[in-house]
Amino acid sequence: MWLDGGVYKSTNGGVNWNARNTGLRATQFYAPFGVHPTNANLMIGGLQDNGVVI
Repeated sequence: MWLDGGVYKSTNGGVNWNARNTGLRATQFYAPFGVHPTNANLMIGGLQDNGVVI
């Protein structure tokens, strides 16, 4: 079984998986990351398997 988009744990050899994502504040930007040309506090980036963040 392939799981993505977070951290998972199995206690029975991979038969069942439990998400361990509560409180996790981590992400991975994928491909381009943009910064607004006149406002350095405004950025946009695509995330690995988790959409887009502005």
